[in-house]
Amino acid sequence: MNKTSKTVTKRFKIKKSGKIKYWHSNWNHYKIGKSSSWKRKIRKGAHIDKKGLQDILEGSLIR
Repeated sequence: MNKTSKTVTKRFKIKKSGKIKYWHSNWNHYKIGKSSSWKRKIRKGAHIDKKGLQDILEGSLIR
């Protein structure tokens, strides 16, 4: 029996519409020199398209 990779389940969320949501990295520290628009953009989640999803998750869901 294959187990689901916990790293993937923590980083991605599948919405009702089928889109896959993820959260940006680089938000924990080193924000002083960054612009306000960059910080607003990074705070929000983003979606992965179907093409990029297969590249990212290929082999990551099952270990």
